[in-house]
Amino acid sequence: MLVWAGVALLVQLLAFLALRLVFADLSRSIAGDALGPAVLRGTLSLAAGILNAACLTY
Repeated sequence: MLVWAGVALLVQLLAFLALRLVFADLSRSIAGDALGPAVLRGTLSLAAGILNAACLTY
């Protein structure tokens, strides 16, 4: 069980790092009250979480 939790954590971190590589100033945009980058980051995190949940319950 801990192995799958580690794999899920790794997938979440890879999704975050991929988004950060594509959009280098993402954190500054969110801190500057830009709504679009915040929605994009939240959507990607949610999608990765749903994918993890689907894979772990199969």
